[in-house]
Amino acid sequence: MAIADNLIELKTVCSECSKKATMVVRLNGKGEVQTHGEQVQLGGNDVYKVVCRKHFQKLTKLL
Repeated sequence: MAIADNLIELKTVCSECSKKATMVVRLNGKGEVQTHGEQVQLGGNDVYKVVCRKHFQKLTKLL
């Protein structure tokens, strides 16, 4: 197992509230959150959205 000398955190910001984002939701063609389908889907900002835990739960209706 490799050991790193340095660790660089890529800071992301929630697209809903500007707090630290730790989750990602996938959007369908209509811009709605998609929870079913292929596990891996290639795409960019039009397919994936970074959000905080609060908004992840709200958007996926787990709250």
